[in-house]
Amino acid sequence: MSLWRRFLVHVDADSRRRDVVRAASELAVDSGAAVKLVDVVDAPGWHHLTSRRRSLEGGVLSVAAEQKRERLSALAEPLRAAGLEVSVEILVGSPWPAVLKEVGKRGHDLVMLAARRQRGLRQVVLGGTAHHLVRHAPCPVYIVHPGHPRRPRRILVAVDPGDEDVSRERAAKLVRVALELAALSGARVDVVHAWRPFAERIVRHRVSQDDLRAYVEETRRRAVVELRSLLAPFADRFEPRAARLIKGDPVTVVPALSAELGSDLLVLGTVARTGIAGVLIGNTAEEILDRIACSVLVVKPDGFVSPLRLED
Repeated sequence: MSLWRRFLVHVDADSRRRDVVRAASELAVDSGAAVKLVDVVDAPGWHHLTSRRRSLEGGVLSVAAEQKRERLSALAEPLRAAGLEVSVEILVGSPWPAVLKEVGKRGHDLVMLAARRQRGLRQVVLGGTAHHLVRHAPCPVYIVHPGHPRRPRRILVAVDPGDEDVSRERAAKLVRVALELAALSGARVDVVHAWRPFAERIVRHRVSQDDLRAYVEETRRRAVVELRSLLAPFADRFEPRAARLIKGDPVTVVPALSAELGSDLLVLGTVARTGIAGVLIGNTAEEILDRIACSVLVVKPDGFVSPLRLED
């Protein structure tokens, strides 16, 4: 069974880079999904313009949209030749709201887009559109890093199993998604849980060294039990030593391990915020996104409802 059936792929038709189109094509071929390529004619406030202003600016927008449509159509042809169901559409508006609205209208179950290189630098950054889609899209978001293999060969899953049912199920979903992706591409899956004793810096100044060591060791043992419990149902699908329990801040541990292993794809989850609609990405995960040097898949938990009204 396919993970996802309907991809929405945000493409910069004016860019020469085609990483996200290639990645989407190969994943769609592997999973039998339909693909929709979209680009956005950036017209902030378009829906609030007067009819006269719309008329005056409409000609310019039409020309820009037609140029983008022609480029997207050319990109779609090799995908169709590979047997994929492919459609093309040019959206109008600010980029991330336009893409979110399209997701809400059409029910896509995966959004893909490219990370971009910072102009004048070698640094790769996500950009505002990627961050907004990660926070608000009702489906998983796959951010393709330029230059990485299109089919991942090594997938790293960052988990925090916790001792609550909700946390465990959220972590188990990340592992399942990674294993299903690995089955499509023949990739190896690694799992990391970065653990930290709660308020260790504060505690160390208030207790004896023996009590501090006991506290840290008890936290470590609990983390071992939680990780083993999480991975027990998947034991026959992992290579030995694929699971890593590392003491430290996940913001530094996860990017460092990803680089050490040569991971092509990092799978991350979002965290729930009680009392409001939807699930938002946590600060820790967002900081990891800004430091990672490979492609990233951000998975939403079951029952996710976007905090935005996507149909507006």
